[in-house]
Amino acid sequence: MKRKCQKFKGTMLFEAYILLFLKEKPNHGYNLISKLKEIGFQINEPTIIYRKLKQMEKMGYIFSNIQVSEEGPPKKVFYITKLGEIYLNELSNEIKERINILNKFLEEYERSGKDENSNSVN
Repeated sequence: MKRKCQKFKGTMLFEAYILLFLKEKPNHGYNLISKLKEIGFQINEPTIIYRKLKQMEKMGYIFSNIQVSEEGPPKKVFYITKLGEIYLNELSNEIKERINILNKFLEEYERSGKDENSNSVN
């Protein structure tokens, strides 16, 4: 069942970025937080991402393994699953649909600003 664009939420964009980053390269939570901050997400509480990762793991979109490191304690590394790639593709399509809707709004807004016959009431 396909979700409608109107139901697209910010958390879905958050999930899309996590899946995209994991598709590019398996990673651990701290690096994912850094990457999300680099693109503009405000993450004041790191537990937010770890809860989201746990939720996404339960849904089968990602899985994790503990990797021993020579530099510090072992780290939990996350990987995208085939189901996660399918979900990422669905999210990508929804983002494209949302961009189209927003672009249409902006075009209409720009066009309405050029109209001299404004219906504004002062």
